[in-house]
Amino acid sequence: MITDYRTEKNLHLLIYIAGFAFIYGLIHAMTPGHGKNIILAWIMTSEKTFIKVLLTAVTGMFFHVFNSVVMVYLIWYLIKGKISVQSPLFIKYFSFAACIILFIISFKSIYNLFSTRHNAGNDEVDNPEQKKSHNHDLEKIKTSTTVKECFMIALGIGIVPCPVAAILTVFMISGELFAESLLTAAFFSAGMTLTLVSYTAALWFLRSFITGLKNRHLIKIRDLLLPAAGSILLMFSGFIIIAPYLSL
Repeated sequence: MITDYRTEKNLHLLIYIAGFAFIYGLIHAMTPGHGKNIILAWIMTSEKTFIKVLLTAVTGMFFHVFNSVVMVYLIWYLIKGKISVQSPLFIKYFSFAACIILFIISFKSIYNLFSTRHNAGNDEVDNPEQKKSHNHDLEKIKTSTTVKECFMIALGIGIVPCPVAAILTVFMISGELFAESLLTAAFFSAGMTLTLVSYTAALWFLRSFITGLKNRHLIKIRDLLLPAAGSILLMFSGFIIIAPYLSL
């Protein structure tokens, strides 16, 4: 289709290419990876507001696709318009950077978990009003999520360039379809974003449902097991990202 567009420059064909890119991005994000395990682990670590979770998912997918676009254009500029396969080294560096980010966030979550439980165990509050205020403060600590943390998670999701977006961009700018390559990447990113946002929303509502239940066993799962499992999953996600580059 892109080859046909190079010769015809038909607007309807361009719209068809953009629509196909959207559907392809939608399906592509359903395959393993693409930040789904990272966003799952992050939601498990502590309660978060719905809007911040969604914005993190959207930002992560934007980084994932347009990091590829920027990388391809940068290489294209540096080698004076001669497209070549020099991206694997960039991807390796980005992968290790993503791993470091995820490990930092994971260790921070584990520290906050044990710090909160330690403070809760040491503080003996007999006054009911003080105890209510104390519990409210602990809940506020657990539910507070900074914009910086959201950005770091989004960076962990998207810092590794998307190979499909990179190949698509290379193919289009090799035919001097510069504006069209950005448009196609935007629709491809929108498709991937819709998939990740739907997945993220389902996870958030599931966790909120569990949080709303007053069963003491579920409360223990919410307050201890979910954060701990989420932190471990974040570390595992970081390891999986760099696994292809580790020599056995």
